[in-house]
Amino acid sequence: MLSHISVINFRNYAQCRVAFQPGINVLYGPNGAGKTNLLEALSLLSPGRGLRHAPTNEIIPFDYTPDGGMNGWGITARLEEKDTSHTISTGMTGETLHRFLNGETAKRHIRIDNNDKRSQDILTDYLSVLWLTPSMDGVLAAGASEKRRFFDRIVFAFDSSHAGRLSRYEKALRSRNQLLKDEKPNISWIKSYHETLAKTGIAIAESRLHTIELLNTMAQKMATPFPKSLIEPIGQVEHLLFKKSALEAENHILGLLEDTIASDIQKQTTEVGVH
Repeated sequence: MLSHISVINFRNYAQCRVAFQPGINVLYGPNGAGKTNLLEALSLLSPGRGLRHAPTNEIIPFDYTPDGGMNGWGITARLEEKDTSHTISTGMTGETLHRFLNGETAKRHIRIDNNDKRSQDILTDYLSVLWLTPSMDGVLAAGASEKRRFFDRIVFAFDSSHAGRLSRYEKALRSRNQLLKDEKPNISWIKSYHETLAKTGIAIAESRLHTIELLNTMAQKMATPFPKSLIEPIGQVEHLLFKKSALEAENHILGLLEDTIASDIQKQTTEVGVH
């Protein structure tokens, strides 16, 4: 369980520490007290930019100046599990924040038990964070990309490697799409991303299908007066896995990527895949 969270120089907090009890915890207070800010801090203990999807310049206090002597911002949480515990931290040092505010590329730091980590993806090995806020009430009526993004966060709770796969897939997809827009596209370079898109895409689809199976099983077991729900995926790669083995599906996707190069160049986007 999450035993406590501490924040420093975060939104409206110069410093704050909140302890939690087992079970459901409720934050209450007047408007503007900082309830959502604490929830946002919790959401930043997972890969990504949190429930507000806010850039760093919005996270730091509004009165911050690079020469103001502030020692950056940070979030620290303590996790307790049976006979073990872990401390997770994220944030930016004053030096990193100074570089960021001066237009340089800078990422937030991740520390697990006082050891620096290179990637945010490792956070999913320790904590699963999922949120549904009032501003997301349209997720069911929104487009496929919004539904997929929300569902992938649920998948993180069951498969900590899912975030890393998505990151690799999206990086390869962006690179291929960029090549498709060149005046004279290099076919060999375009093809160089096909193996990553096919292999990683199949792994992503398998993880999504496994999560759907788990959720459907739990939904059928729930005692409720409402009709039982059933989740069904609609996707080219997912449907392939209903009929073929993972290796067969991977080879099929490789073939489709090859066959659609010409049309993808014309449309300047990749149409085949789990995206």
